[in-house]
Amino acid sequence: MAYVAVSRVTSLSGLYLLDMEEKKIFTNPEITAALENMRQASLDDMMPLLHVRQTLSRSEVFTIVHHNTEGLPAHINDIKSHHELCLADVLCLTETHLRGSFVAESLHLENYNLFKRNRHLSYTNFPQMANRSGGGVAVYVKSDIQVHEKQYIHNVTDLEFLALKVEAPVSALIAVVYRPPDYTLRPFLKNLPERCLHSGVMKTYYSYHDPVYCVLSCDDS
Repeated sequence: MAYVAVSRVTSLSGLYLLDMEEKKIFTNPEITAALENMRQASLDDMMPLLHVRQTLSRSEVFTIVHHNTEGLPAHINDIKSHHELCLADVLCLTETHLRGSFVAESLHLENYNLFKRNRHLSYTNFPQMANRSGGGVAVYVKSDIQVHEKQYIHNVTDLEFLALKVEAPVSALIAVVYRPPDYTLRPFLKNLPERCLHSGVMKTYYSYHDPVYCVLSCDDS
């Protein structure tokens, strides 16, 4: 309570301490014990991708990050400030909440090309899904990467997805898919690329969803 009271002061001239009794300013012993038992934060745990990338040559790896943005317009500044997300060669985003074909200049990332697919374009047989707000996917790709979008995939008509064919520096087909919580779940097999060097979970302060990443080898040998 003492800390809270003093922290409200905005200038030294506005601080008045009257009849101060130091013995009345104390810490609850249970709080002190809890602080002493807290696990020390690890830089590697807090910023795993930064640590991994520091140990690898930039020219020999290809980094992919996926993140549920919970609304791209609302969090674009957070993404731009998140130094680990900016390490991605390909940044895959779900729940972009974008509408229409126009993309505001503020949504562009420097040195990245943006590909997107809004929810209303993703459903043919489920108009009730297409007409709902939210959803949508997007991919930011480093501008020096050779890539083109696969506009259509055979028999895929009711899925919020975006597929990109990467030609260089690595040959890969990257697809970002979003499944709404109330969309019927089908079994998915988790298949990491054979050339995956590292994968894991990153931390973020502005979302309930933690970004995930994988670092691929670009060496075909």
